[in-house]
Amino acid sequence: MRYAIACNANEKILPILKSWRQQFNLGRIIMNALQKKTGEKTIMDLCETYHIDDYTFNEDGSIDVDGDVILMEMDLQKIPIKFNNVTGTFNCSYNRLTSLENAPKYVGEVFTCQSNCLTSFEGFPISVGEVVVAFDNEFTSIDYLPETKRKYKIYVEPKVEDMIRRYKVKAKRQKTIKTIINS
Repeated sequence: MRYAIACNANEKILPILKSWRQQFNLGRIIMNALQKKTGEKTIMDLCETYHIDDYTFNEDGSIDVDGDVILMEMDLQKIPIKFNNVTGTFNCSYNRLTSLENAPKYVGEVFTCQSNCLTSFEGFPISVGEVVVAFDNEFTSIDYLPETKRKYKIYVEPKVEDMIRRYKVKAKRQKTIKTIINS
């Protein structure tokens, strides 16, 4: 009450208070939208459940995490939160994932998805900082495995390594043919 009286007495403070109220209401609307129900739990509840602490919400409903995300051995069939950027390691190994839907677009260090039921790299991060570990899956092609100028080490089954090697040889041949044609 004292604050309301003080604000009414001082015309310079009143516009700031209105602006603050508008920002607060807008913030509340945004938080309500971002806390949309995912089953019975909100995104914030899921972050708490999976011990994800240092995160920020994005307008598209995804989150950025400053640090690591470890979703290992949790019997997940789907990545429960939509991630955008994870600055550290993202580990979703030893689950029952059938897709990488909701996986982060950018991983600063290591991306690990080994020992799942993945058949496709669809949803794979656009950028990984250091290493990818994807052993013990059921990949049938390397479609959706992004081509990047940044080199990272990828650990997969020999059959997937062969697919990658053949793809690189084919791409190199096509580049040579285009060079000859354009000469």
